[in-house]
Amino acid sequence: MKHYLFAISLLVPVFFMGCKKSNDCTAGSGGNLTLVAKTMHHTKAIPGCTLYIKYCTQELPGNGNATAFDKSFKIANDSVEIAISNLQKGDYYLYAVGIDSTLDPTKNIVKGGIPFSTDQYNGIINLIVPVTEGD
Repeated sequence: MKHYLFAISLLVPVFFMGCKKSNDCTAGSGGNLTLVAKTMHHTKAIPGCTLYIKYCTQELPGNGNATAFDKSFKIANDSVEIAISNLQKGDYYLYAVGIDSTLDPTKNIVKGGIPFSTDQYNGIINLIVPVTEGD
């Protein structure tokens, strides 16, 4: 029994060290980088989407729940892209929700996202955020 408890006492610290969250993330606001995000449904640009951004991740947070993101932006109804300024280098997840007016009104909501990572400190990066119909 002593050997069993000894083995567990050695493994517990290793487990918690493996789960430690990294504080190396620099993504977020406060930088000199601009991201220009364009929403596309297949080959068609989708105006008026809401774009959500999550800092320091490459995965969809919270199944796309709006409260799981760090910021949201409304793309103008007459535009298909939005410039997000003052970003820093790092990892991001962008997610968009909109309406494709060419689809059946009962099935015209399109949504989707894309992970994005950059080591670039300044300048402009253009990115397409793909959206699709369905859940």
